[in-house]
Amino acid sequence: MQKISVALLLSFLLIGVAFSAKITQASYDSKKDELVLSVYYGGGCKEHTFTLDFSDVCLETMPAQCSAKLIQKVDGIDPCEAIMSKELRFSLKNFSNRPAFLTVTNNNSKVKVFIPEKE
Repeated sequence: MQKISVALLLSFLLIGVAFSAKITQASYDSKKDELVLSVYYGGGCKEHTFTLDFSDVCLETMPAQCSAKLIQKVDGIDPCEAIMSKELRFSLKNFSNRPAFLTVTNNNSKVKVFIPEKE
């Protein structure tokens, strides 16, 4: 019985890792001052939410080099296996290190986008 429980738990953990979001594209929307990320992930039965966790430190080059991590949250385990795609938008109104190259990472991917000075 215990072996079955451990195997089931491991399979759920592996499924969760295998279907976590992959960032496919990053861009900057100058009209709205937003970072735009295109992602796809496995799921479909539960709501997946995304937040962006900015690093506190940027390299003081010209332009600056900053980083952020895309955090994916789901309430429990999403047992569905549909491939979902979503466009994510994050306000950069409080992002003061401009101009900068912003590198966004998560468990499966890494993208870089140029953030210009505010107009």
